[in-house]
Amino acid sequence: MAGRLISVRRIIEVSRITPFSLGILGENPSRPRVAPLPAMNNALLASVREADGRYLSDVELRPFEQMMEAFQTRVNLYNHVRDHSKDIVLNTLRRLMQTPHRQVVQEHAQQCQRDMTYTLEYVAKGVLLHDEDGFMEEYLVWMQNIIRAFHRQTACVVAYRLLKEEVRTTLPSDQSNLMMMYLDKLTEALESGI
Repeated sequence: MAGRLISVRRIIEVSRITPFSLGILGENPSRPRVAPLPAMNNALLASVREADGRYLSDVELRPFEQMMEAFQTRVNLYNHVRDHSKDIVLNTLRRLMQTPHRQVVQEHAQQCQRDMTYTLEYVAKGVLLHDEDGFMEEYLVWMQNIIRAFHRQTACVVAYRLLKEEVRTTLPSDQSNLMMMYLDKLTEALESGI
């Protein structure tokens, strides 16, 4: 039972993670800002509060164990993207050079690399925090401004489709699936003109 109590305490600690505690609130105005979130997994915390005066049963602990397993996948994804984002982006840009948008890459390679790197960073943070809505609100507004500034929406759509493919082939499938939810939203928004 002691192991289970430690797990519950760990879940409570994890559920209080915010962008502030992770140190990921951006200070650079040229980058999208990650908005602060309320405590994660409030439903799980509520079950702990409801068990006041007693221990949680194995059945009641199952959602906590599932959450911890899912959270570990999210942490692994975040670490993988952090460690490999440069390679993922460079491979994507190499593939983009093989398309009719070669000139865009030649003229704007540094901006493309920077923006795709930011994209991977913010998607990884969104996945880590399980915050699809915050990603859509904060990140897509930033991306809309970038696209308008460069007038390259068609090239961006192709580039981010290629980025999705690179992520799909580079990351382990469980991590890739989490990233796809966010990248699908991004490419849908780009295709519709944000």
